[in-house]
Amino acid sequence: MAVIDKAGSHIEGEYELLDKDEYEGQGSRHGKGNPRMLSKKEKALARALKKL
Repeated sequence: MAVIDKAGSHIEGEYELLDKDEYEGQGSRHGKGNPRMLSKKEKALARALKKL
């Protein structure tokens, strides 16, 4: 299982978690408060993270 730290470490060399809310679609640090669109891979990752 990949270990995620608060600094935003890379997961499997592909993903970077900047913010828990960003992966739950609640908003983004880079946008204007709009939820960013997630790819199918990201949605699968988000579901896996919620199960932890």
